Amino acid sequence: MWKKVAESKDLIILENSLKDHKLKIEARKKSSGWEVFHTKIKGENSSLLSEFVLDNKTQVQELIEKLKRRNAPVSVINDTKTINIYMKRAYKEDYVEKWLFYIGDNKNRNVVIVKYGDIVNADIIMEEKLIYLEKAIISQIEDRLGLKDAGREINYEVFYYKRHSIIKKNTEPEYNMDLMDIEFGFPPDDEN
Repeated sequence: MWKKVAESKDLIILENSLKDHKLKIEARKKSSGWEVFHTKIKGENSSLLSEFVLDNKTQVQELIEKLKRRNAPVSVINDTKTINIYMKRAYKEDYVEKWLFYIGDNKNRNVVIVKYGDIVNADIIMEEKLIYLEKAIISQIEDRLGLKDAGREINYEVFYYKRHSIIKKNTEPEYNMDLMDIEFGFPPDDEN
């Protein structure tokens, strides 16, 4: 359960105590906007989970609500069979693969880039509205790509986007007929 530790016009701090660690959301107003830090605290150790820079307090409050829901128990997170993930390989090189994936009937494209080495690094870029499915999506990506079977450490970095744009341009090559010198070679007529 999230508890408000402090709130003023330029500071918001919330904490959530779990079984073996605490989660903390801290928002501080700076001259250029707001900085938001999401940290995990376990004993004397703390690790930064994510950091954001926002323009105004309304954006900060929206983000805080999303971060609070991010770690909320949702039944769909534990039951990965309830989501349908469709994956298509975009490219494969020696140590790097790029996969496109879609969730259910949603046509918005999400991306996972896997870099193989002693440690496997996976960058996942997906829609912000899928934030509550993060664990289920990661689990299915691991299963589909066989990352669990590799027996190596896997580092995930997850990025979210709110919207995407598609720009289509119809370009036609420009021809300048004045610069072209076209000659047609016809054999000479034999009049003999």
